[in-house]
Amino acid sequence: MDGSKKIGLYFGSFNPVHIGHLIVANTVLDKTDLEEIWFVISPMSPDKTDMNLVHHEERYKILREALKHDTKLHVSNIEFDMEQPNYTYKTLAKLREKYPKHEFGIIMGSDNAVGLKQWVGIEHWQEHHKLYVVERPNSYLEKGALRWYGDGKYQIVGMPEVGISSTIIREKVKKGESIKYLVPRECINRIQFSYGHKE
Repeated sequence: MDGSKKIGLYFGSFNPVHIGHLIVANTVLDKTDLEEIWFVISPMSPDKTDMNLVHHEERYKILREALKHDTKLHVSNIEFDMEQPNYTYKTLAKLREKYPKHEFGIIMGSDNAVGLKQWVGIEHWQEHHKLYVVERPNSYLEKGALRWYGDGKYQIVGMPEVGISSTIIREKVKKGESIKYLVPRECINRIQFSYGHKE
C-alpha cells in the first residue's frame, strides 16, 4: 500500500456537533467507497456578529472529544489559519498540496447542491473531486440535475430523516434541558459548558 486513502470532506460550522452529523458521516461511509471522513470546521470570521457561534477552537475541541474513539472519523482545522472569508476551492487546493497521496471527495447536502453550479471555483471541484450528495428532507434533486458536473463524478446518498439540529441543541442547553442521546456522550459536559453561557 502507498498510504493513499479515499477521504470524504464534511464541511460545516458544527455549532455544536450532534448525533445527526455522525449519522450522516456513518451512512456515507456505509454507502460509498470512502475510507475515512474528515469534519472540516469553518472558523469564525473576524467580523462575525453571530453570538450563537462558539469560537472555532472550542468547536474543534468538542469534535475531537466526540470522535476520539472512532478510527474512520476525524476532525480538521486546516481552515483556521486561512484568510477569511475563504472559498472552499482554496481549502481543497491546500489539502491536495498537503496530502498528495489522498483522494478527496466532498460531502454536501442536496439543498446546497441545487445551486452548486454558481459557486466560486467550482471548475476546480470538477477537475479534482467527486461529490457525495446527501439527500435532505424536502430538498430532493431532480433526476439528472448534477449531470453537468461529469459522469461518474457524483453519487447521491439516501439518508434517514433525523430531526436534530445544532439550533435545537443550543436552545436545550440554554433552557437547562438534557441533551442526552442528542449529542455524543463523550462531549455532553463540554457542550453544556461552552453553550450554557451564551446570551
